[in-house]
Amino acid sequence: MPKLRFKEFDNAWQIKKIKDIANVKTGGTPSTKIYDYWNPSEIDWMASGEINKRYIFNTDKKISKKGLQESSAKIVKNNSVLI
Repeated sequence: MPKLRFKEFDNAWQIKKIKDIANVKTGGTPSTKIYDYWNPSEIDWMASGEINKRYIFNTDKKISKKGLQESSAKIVKNNSVLI
């Protein structure tokens, strides 16, 4: 039980797994050795370090449609919360 709680929350604590209350996705980096994955630069691709930007309006790099289709990279909806 935490020592500090918002006064509006007085129900008992529940332990839950993140996957039970949120949509969890993991992504990946298309191989940088495959030129066609990065050219033409069409789709925003976010490196994990960019999470420090707080609000992301654009990304430092972009991948191609082929890079998205042939890798584990994922598209997330606008206004998503990324951790």
